[in-house]
Amino acid sequence: DDAPADDAAQEAEWLKLLARLDASHAYAGALLSFSTMLRYGVTSVCDSLFLPDPDNALALRTIDAARDVGIRLALAKGMADRPVPGLPPFRQNALQQLQATQALLEQFKDDARIR
Repeated sequence: DDAPADDAAQEAEWLKLLARLDASHAYAGALLSFSTMLRYGVTSVCDSLFLPDPDNALALRTIDAARDVGIRLALAKGMADRPVPGLPPFRQNALQQLQATQALLEQFKDDARIR
């Protein structure tokens, strides 16, 4: 990694903050982002949700925000099945995450605005 030490320290702090986010933070952040996008003419967005979310709580609140604003959402759930530096609890079971993602797909299969 050729990033300056200050950048690495800043990234480590950012990752620690992300690890503490909950569903209310996900909703508030998505609501602000989606509202701003829609204000400037963006009607569809792909949100890459890369946080531990085994029960889909963060994804569901992100979807709620998209519905509340009226924007189309493609939700791209990421996962890590190996430790992520700076985030020991970030590791997730690949099968459980696949099942959680499949549950979202099933739940929103008839919603044309959510993918």
